[in-house]
Amino acid sequence: MHRYVAIGWVDGYFEGVEINHKDYNRMNYNADNLEWVTHIDNIHYSSDADRYAKQFGESNPNYGNDTLHKKLIEHPELKKKYYSRPGIQNGRATEIYVYSNKMKLIRKFQLIKECAMWLAEVFGKDMSKVPHIQSAISKSIKKNKPYKNYYFFKTPQ
Repeated sequence: MHRYVAIGWVDGYFEGVEINHKDYNRMNYNADNLEWVTHIDNIHYSSDADRYAKQFGESNPNYGNDTLHKKLIEHPELKKKYYSRPGIQNGRATEIYVYSNKMKLIRKFQLIKECAMWLAEVFGKDMSKVPHIQSAISKSIKKNKPYKNYYFFKTPQ
């Protein structure tokens, strides 16, 4: 929930950023309580306020808690559920806007993988080429250069 609030009402978003709760309360989703920070800044924010004090080893409230570990040993199929966030649920997922070489919007995708799958179809490639196409799209975005006469952006142009 805090991510939706921050995206809508908190300035300062950039790639790789995470949300810091200024009052340390993760249940407080008010926009004035949220800020975009790097991971290391988020750690320093809590560390400077002694939020990590005595949280190591046996003093850690989660010390010895192996409930999830045991559950995954008994049910290995749950590993994907607990350790991955597929598609749009992934915090790094970004929309991709595809433009022609004349800068006319062709299509918008929620994920780079969806875009790569579409291009694989357009180019008549089999789906085994999708990871290569994803990589090419990423490079195209970073270098602001076309890939196969298409331009790709993370924001509308």
